[in-house]
Amino acid sequence: MKTKFGIAFLISLIILVGFLVIPGAINRSQAEDNENQAVYDDNSMDLLEGDNTGKEVLEIYEDKSTAGNPYEAQDELILEHRARKAEGKGKLEFPDQENQVEQAYASGKLAYLTFDDGPSKEMTPQILQVLDRYEIRATFFVLGKMVDKNPDVLRLAYEKGHEIGNHTYSHNYDIIYGDTDSFLEEVYQTEEAIKKAVGDPSYRTSLVRLPGGSHAEYKRPTVVALEEAGFSVYDWNALNGDSELDKPTRDYLYNRFKETYRKQDQVIILMHDTDEKHTTLEALPSIIEHLFLEGYSFRTLEEYNH
Repeated sequence: MKTKFGIAFLISLIILVGFLVIPGAINRSQAEDNENQAVYDDNSMDLLEGDNTGKEVLEIYEDKSTAGNPYEAQDELILEHRARKAEGKGKLEFPDQENQVEQAYASGKLAYLTFDDGPSKEMTPQILQVLDRYEIRATFFVLGKMVDKNPDVLRLAYEKGHEIGNHTYSHNYDIIYGDTDSFLEEVYQTEEAIKKAVGDPSYRTSLVRLPGGSHAEYKRPTVVALEEAGFSVYDWNALNGDSELDKPTRDYLYNRFKETYRKQDQVIILMHDTDEKHTTLEALPSIIEHLFLEGYSFRTLEEYNH
């Protein structure tokens, strides 16, 4: 009798520890994802830890900021072209994207702008205006709950030809990383929200980005399940750092981008289009112009050149 009581007590203790430890591990992993906003090598998918993140990077870049209009690009390459244009010696012309397909793929210099966590009521439409100005199409990894909240904004992005990716419905780690079925359920829930918003019941995106990226070992079963279901998982190999600080400056974001993109032949840039990301909007033109002047052509991840 004592033996049975002891076994029952031990099983109860194990279950209790599991309830306490597993959510804690997921929460810690979420905190690490949010803090590090890891940069990936898109070939090996190994995690590349930056030596300078957060406040350390901000301190480095603060002394590089210059007085004047904070919307101006503090970059010699862009400023030189603008100066030549002002003097009548040349003009800052950006290539016609549609006529650059063969040349871009031949050179291999391709840039993929990606935005997570929208669509938002205020910021996403303004980002769409900037993309229109440069005739660029981007990839938006949307949350189903935000699609339900701002369906007209998603429809606008869709009608403008931008690619829509799936970023789960809730972004709640405790739910989506509880098991693979829960993650897939949120992906399909978001898919239905997207179909309704764009007005096309047959629409389906194959693009999925895991909240926090796919690098953590505990997320591996989720990646496998998604791939078996016909989805393609995309992380990033560069970022603007707009989730590294509470209130990053425009210069911080632009310099963080230059630090991480490393002139790779194919660069997938992580950014966010939630309503509080004002400096993401401010830094976006400088990031685009820098890439243009470095010879990059812009694509959506549906056109990713593996």
